Parts: sequence; structure tokens; C-alpha cells
Amino acid sequence: MKPTINKYIELCAAHLALGHTLLYPTDTVWGIGCDATNAEAVEQVFAIKQRPAEKSLIVLVDSIELLMQYVDVTPDILREDYRADYVLMVAEAHQSERDPESSARRLAILGSESPDQIVTSTLDYAKNNGFSQDEIALLQNLLTSMQTYQPDGNSTP
Repeated sequence: MKPTINKYIELCAAHLALGHTLLYPTDTVWGIGCDATNAEAVEQVFAIKQRPAEKSLIVLVDSIELLMQYVDVTPDILREDYRADYVLMVAEAHQSERDPESSARRLAILGSESPDQIVTSTLDYAKNNGFSQDEIALLQNLLTSMQTYQPDGNSTP
């Protein structure tokens, strides 16, 4: 019987926890990966790739919250196009989840502006920078939700 994808994921996670490196396919090339928080594993990747230590590697994270644990910049100073892409991702997630509290929490990491202010500035950016009508509609839906969102969990219509 062929193992399920979950079994492969568990196996990979176990190897990463042991400090091993992984070889994995991407859409164009094979990747070499490791636990980026394990210095010895990172050194192994540099050795395998024969890469000079002064050249950087890519680190993948699943959230901005996790990224913020490893970098010295705050999200409120991200380039405007990166901020817009992030807000669009929040809008896409909001479209499927319909959870204003989660969306507001995701937007809050971008700085001290209110969630509706963040989406408003992103919507302006999107309209002036060639975003598609579908993307603008997603942002407008998120904006409407953020304008009616009440932090205590009660949204008004």
C-alpha cells in the first residue's frame, strides 16, 4: 500500500527534527532544505551546495508572524507593493473564511493603523497600479468587513 502524503510529511518533519537535510521537487528545480533554525543543518546545506557563507539562502515561512521572529524589520516599513500583496492575501483568505477577527488580526501586524485604514490605502494602491477587477473586488469586500468589524466580535451590518 502506498503511503499517503501525510505520512511523507510526517517522515520529512521527523528528519528535519533530527537535523537532516531534504531534497524535494519544486515546479522547476530540485530544492535542498533543512530546519533554518538549526545552524548545523544550515551549514550542511551550504556544504552540499558548495555555496560561500557570505551568500544568503532562502528561508520559507508560513506567516508574517513567524517571519517577524527572525528579521529586524517591522511590517509597517515593508515596501508598499509588498504590503499590498500581503493585504490581498488577507483578502483572499477572508473571502473563503469569512472571519473578520482573523482578518483584522492579520492586518494588525502591519502597523498601528486600523484595519480599515490599511485596506483603504491598499485599495487606492491597487486601483493605481494595475490590479485586476477581481483583486479590487476582493479588497473592497475586505474593506466593507473591516469597516463593520467590532473587536469584541460583533459585526454590525
